[in-house]
Amino acid sequence: MKRISLAGPSSVALAIVVVLGAALGIVGWSDRAAAQGAEQPALVKVEAVRAERLVRTLPVLGRFVARQGGEVSAKINGPVASVTAQVGDRLKEGDVIAQIDTRTLEAQNDLRKAQVDEQTSRIRVAQAELKKAQLEMERLDELRANKSAAFQKARFDDISQQVERTLGDLGVARAALKQARANLASAEIELDHATIRAPYPGVVTVRHISPGVYVSVGAPIVTLVDDLDLEIEADVPATNLASLEPGDAVELVLGEGRTATARVRAIVPEENPLTRTRPVRLTPPREIDVPTAANQSVTIALPVGEGHEGLTVHKDAVTRRGEGYFVYVVVKGAAESRPITIGEAYGSRFEVKSGLAEGDLVVIRGNERLRPGQPVTHDGAS
Repeated sequence: MKRISLAGPSSVALAIVVVLGAALGIVGWSDRAAAQGAEQPALVKVEAVRAERLVRTLPVLGRFVARQGGEVSAKINGPVASVTAQVGDRLKEGDVIAQIDTRTLEAQNDLRKAQVDEQTSRIRVAQAELKKAQLEMERLDELRANKSAAFQKARFDDISQQVERTLGDLGVARAALKQARANLASAEIELDHATIRAPYPGVVTVRHISPGVYVSVGAPIVTLVDDLDLEIEADVPATNLASLEPGDAVELVLGEGRTATARVRAIVPEENPLTRTRPVRLTPPREIDVPTAANQSVTIALPVGEGHEGLTVHKDAVTRRGEGYFVYVVVKGAAESRPITIGEAYGSRFEVKSGLAEGDLVVIRGNERLRPGQPVTHDGAS
């Protein structure tokens, strides 16, 4: 039997190819394993540590109140013909709410117009009679001046009296016309009041009447609240008002960690003898990122004392571990676990005694799944 030798040149080349292929396979497998083992960056939300003035606050429960709100009432007596506005409708100033039957009012208005026309006609008749009497009086006066035999003193006296009477009648007619015009204006006002309109923009919260109901002056038709023009009222202990003045900024706690800044508009100088509190009115910012409604409650962080400067971090960034606290700080794209010492809470933030510097980016969302050194990505400091 002939043996095959592997020691020839072709065999050596084949061995080299096999070895190189194996080496390349090992390298490719290593690259794939490394790629599969690379850790993906975690998406987090961060916020910068900030330096600010820290003032201790007292939580006071307040409520949103409408600057304009209340019952829209009837201004005349009469049966309700129709009600246009429904509960929940948003009205503009001048929108029709309800209509009172106007048939009687229209008849009265026509009567007042007729009275005006009547008095106007009486004035015209009196003016014509006065002019005629004055001309006759001028003719007789000329005869008397010329000492004419045609002059009759009795006739002259009668015409003089007629002029005086006509002047009096004309004065009475003018006064009657003035009264008739006033009555007409009053009738037109009542006719206008038969259409009940929104005196200001707002939302209908209660409808008090239905068509067919007879209403009197002052009877409520609907309750209208301007929910787009709200302010805040809080009953503040009188002992905590010394450091509060109109114009001061006050923090509002709106829930879910959301806050806003309001301004003190007025401190009402009337104290409740039972609670020893005084009403304080605050103006909220024009736009609040939570829905608001009249009588909705809101917590006011009332400043107490002078305060001091310090560093603060959001409460959501702080995690307790054993007996201490730590935060994740973003350093060069990675999460660094850093122990900190915290002080008192100020609203949604903690004072930082040590462990952080102003401007440090700390993770406030997504920190519950982080590990030290884990790569992170974020959209920027909030």
